[in-house]
Amino acid sequence: MDRALPRDEDRLASGRRLIRRLRAVTSALALALATLSSSAFAGDPSAEELKSRGNQAMMELNYAEALSAYRSALAKNPSDVALHYNIGRAHQARGDYAAALDALLEFEQKAPAETKAKVPSLGQLIADVKSRVGELTVHCSTDVTSGTVLVDTTRLEGCSVAPKKVRISLASKSAVVEMRLESSAFEAPSLKVNVEGGGPPVDVALAVSPRTTAGILRVQATPAIAVISVDGSPKGNSPVELSLPPGSHVVDVHADGHESTRVPFVMEAGGKKELSLTLEKTPPITKRWWFWAGAGAAVAGIATAAVILIVQPEQESSKGTIDPGVIRAPLATF
Repeated sequence: MDRALPRDEDRLASGRRLIRRLRAVTSALALALATLSSSAFAGDPSAEELKSRGNQAMMELNYAEALSAYRSALAKNPSDVALHYNIGRAHQARGDYAAALDALLEFEQKAPAETKAKVPSLGQLIADVKSRVGELTVHCSTDVTSGTVLVDTTRLEGCSVAPKKVRISLASKSAVVEMRLESSAFEAPSLKVNVEGGGPPVDVALAVSPRTTAGILRVQATPAIAVISVDGSPKGNSPVELSLPPGSHVVDVHADGHESTRVPFVMEAGGKKELSLTLEKTPPITKRWWFWAGAGAAVAGIATAAVILIVQPEQESSKGTIDPGVIRAPLATF
């Protein structure tokens, strides 16, 4: 009996472990069945259900949710052309008149007569939306592949020499629209154009040029009172730091009582140039070689003149033949 006890305990322990495993498996199966049942009963919403959700969201003035529901419904049922009309109205309510016009025109093109008859004011609706849509043809002086053209809030990837038509939503029937180029390789002046809603396309050309990256110049001069000029323009006392476009430049430094200096240099694109300049003091005039050379010449000239005066004999003054006080020539009159 003593030997059988351990075997009985092992069997009991194994039984307990098996029961725990069975319970775990049963729980997992129950959870899986519940999930499958829930999915089977709920299912993905149908196109009609999504359309109804969109209509409800429109009534609640939740236009973003309505637009999302209408788009999902159209993806499930592309043949429901009425969804184009609903999408257009949702865009219109959000102020995106350009997108609204596209959707309404698609509805007008695809919808059968009996469907369009349900919207008797369709023509007027399209005209009203079109009056808030501006059209432009945008092109650049050179092709730009790495950049974005912003037409108001509309983004165009790249820009080419060939014109590209763009529709934009206008806050009013006539608006000033700003255009600008965002590119790391090119630059162009921003433009502002007046656009009429529903009017003819406005042609806009951007003058594009390669972007130049400025470099940094720093000039340290001694004495500190020295005035620093760059390319002929005074920039103040030392030190001076400023940005310069790539290319050739000249730095001039001068200070009272010191010899001026000029340093030409080339600024690399995106580079940094540092100059440390020390001006020499102006020497006294008596220590300059040209002073003594000039002084010597002056002394020699004075001595020569003196010699000439000394050796020249005195000449007897000549006697005139005209009587004193008598003018024989006629008087000039003016």
